[in-house]
Amino acid sequence: MSGNFYSQKKRLLTEMRTETLEQLRAVRAEDVEAFLDHVERCNQIIESINQLDAQNEARDPSEEQELRRLLQEVIEVRQHITPLLVPLRDKLRQGAVMERRQVIIQKGYNKEEAYLPSIFFDRKE
Repeated sequence: MSGNFYSQKKRLLTEMRTETLEQLRAVRAEDVEAFLDHVERCNQIIESINQLDAQNEARDPSEEQELRRLLQEVIEVRQHITPLLVPLRDKLRQGAVMERRQVIIQKGYNKEEAYLPSIFFDRKE
């Protein structure tokens, strides 16, 4: 079972590294939507890793070394992302405000389809 655990965890960490590199590309391009998509994918991968860790009992130290190396690569990329998030902060806030407005209106009118904001919506503020 240790070999299966190792191969699954290595695959998940490799996917996490790839998604984290995509986050870095999105941050550099100031592409909020792509960044958020890759963050969501990383969150799903983290959940899968946590479930896998909870099921595993014994681990091989040599295999753990490779997993630690992959995790360290992810951490290093995240350290590059953190200082680059400052320019995205305003874009993230604007997107969050618009999304919150849309959710409030959708709940108020019980509409399932995507809400298109009124041209007069911004004038109320």
